[in-house]
Amino acid sequence: MHERFNNTDAANLFKEALEKDPKNAQAYYGLALVSADGFDSKALEYIGKALEVDPKLVEAHELKANLLLEDSDEGKLLQRRTKR
Repeated sequence: MHERFNNTDAANLFKEALEKDPKNAQAYYGLALVSADGFDSKALEYIGKALEVDPKLVEAHELKANLLLEDSDEGKLLQRRTKR
């Protein structure tokens, strides 16, 4: 749904998936994508939840970095790098 620019239905499906499995990192990542497309401030929150569930979810790390770069939040990017 998200790939076909139907973000409302996509968000509903991701939320439904989370109701069935609250530890579904892909669903949180999907919500982050939808939120990012809509310039919603919850995108980083959803990415955080996805990474809590699956810290190795590369796509979530990439999206987080892109959003932080778009927001010109270099401090958070540098902070993240130094924690490694």
